[in-house]
Amino acid sequence: MAPDELVNVIVADNPQLRDGSARSLLLGAAIRRLIDGDEASIRVLDISNEISMSPSVIYSNFDSRQGLIDAAYLEIYRSVTAASYRVIDEIASSADSTALAVRWSPGFDTDERLHRDAVRRRVRLRVLAAAITRRRLQRDVVREREAYQASLTSMFADLQRRGVLVTTLSARQLAVVHEGLDLVRAIDETMPTPLSADEWNEVKRVVFEVNATQP
Repeated sequence: MAPDELVNVIVADNPQLRDGSARSLLLGAAIRRLIDGDEASIRVLDISNEISMSPSVIYSNFDSRQGLIDAAYLEIYRSVTAASYRVIDEIASSADSTALAVRWSPGFDTDERLHRDAVRRRVRLRVLAAAITRRRLQRDVVREREAYQASLTSMFADLQRRGVLVTTLSARQLAVVHEGLDLVRAIDETMPTPLSADEWNEVKRVVFEVNATQP
């Protein structure tokens, strides 16, 4: 997924970024710069020129340049997490335990899915790293993570109840481990020879103790 494609996904996932308001235009410009480059690329004058508005519009909507950056990071995080919510919803709506177990098999990871998910993992890692030293962003991201963790916990509890997973870890522990593995995988994917999709699926099968009787 190219940077422009990811920006389009983020905008598509959030109606507020499509309403044509000054705030949405500012966020769209900032998100594009964060994904294409880094925070240094977000210059007040450049963005105001891009959207043909006065620089004062940034300050009236976000208080400061940093406020705009934090808001852009939050929207990026919400979007990449929205993809995970869709998978959780798909699992919750399926009555077929065998089909659920396939999610931990090599055949589930197509090349397109692997590429798209790798981009999302990298972007999520960047947002979490930025949130470490910024209280306001950290507070907002923690709120988003709490909701996501609750959904993951519910999903793992359901998988355990259906017998797809036989681990003795609690659903809450599995949710935390799942997030941790995503971050570790994002770091590993920066290496010259990262683990393959098959190797990661084997890690997941062992860690989550997928029922051996499932395909």
